[in-house]
Amino acid sequence: TSRINACSVASSITPILSDAAGVDPSGSTARSRSARLRAMKRERIVDYYAACNRGDVATLESLFTEDVVHWFLAPNLAPAPVDVIVTARDLARVLPSSWQQHMRNGNYESYADYLALRVHERATRSYETELRRGFWRAYRYADLVSRWQSAGARSVTVVTIPGSGAPVDTVWLRFVAAADVTGMPDVPPTIPDDRANVSLSGAETFAIYGFNLAARTSGQGRRDVRAAHRALIRRGWTDRPDRGPRLGLPVDLQPVVADWAAEDVEALAESGALVVGELADLRVVADGVDGLPGAVDVARAAGTALALRGRRSPGDDD
Repeated sequence: TSRINACSVASSITPILSDAAGVDPSGSTARSRSARLRAMKRERIVDYYAACNRGDVATLESLFTEDVVHWFLAPNLAPAPVDVIVTARDLARVLPSSWQQHMRNGNYESYADYLALRVHERATRSYETELRRGFWRAYRYADLVSRWQSAGARSVTVVTIPGSGAPVDTVWLRFVAAADVTGMPDVPPTIPDDRANVSLSGAETFAIYGFNLAARTSGQGRRDVRAAHRALIRRGWTDRPDRGPRLGLPVDLQPVVADWAAEDVEALAESGALVVGELADLRVVADGVDGLPGAVDVARAAGTALALRGRRSPGDDD
């Protein structure tokens, strides 16, 4: 699990800024700061991927908010050449993993309701006027590219995330090539297992959803819920041989998502963005295989979790 994972919202909006030497955070030019800024770029790329792997959404958002807006966009967008990199993966993986992260953050919206809201937002484009609707602003990639181009970015590059079976360093190598930053390692940073964002199976995600509902009823806060999730993983919940497959899409939504993906690929091809990887990585095939876990698998995952909650380990914080 200590590999480079495709991330959710922030992975689509975190820019890597090239040729920034000499840009002063206050908006003036200062050569003395150039070495510091070059080092900061390298550190931020590593920080970004580390945060991706441990699922640290707050850090990802801070990388975008603080480093990009404060340091570059607000005072320096006009004089400083800004190069943006968007990492993109197919919607058949984005939608399930986004809801999974939603559950791991302590929320309790059902998968069906979550997907229905994404359908409504896509159809109405409500995300264009309602700022709290951030999903499609991040994952409708051609629109994202267009906004950066309109904001004055010198270039926008899209790095596609291949499907399962690709070498684990593919995303890292593509990203480093797109960023064109010298001195980066040829292999992705190693993330300790206890800080990695361990992916859950579909059954485990539905079990977490059930726990979140129970926690809400009992008055627990999201911080307590997240601590309980981490404790389960430390105790071996995700080491079981019968975990089951990852969460996928329900059968009835697969053709809809496949059409969305085809529309987005066509729009992205016409956007003028440089693509590192293959646009085919973003296509979705409606294979007719239900991506939802069965009730028995969810019950097994939940039962194991309840048994593990009766055991305490050193360092437990729930």
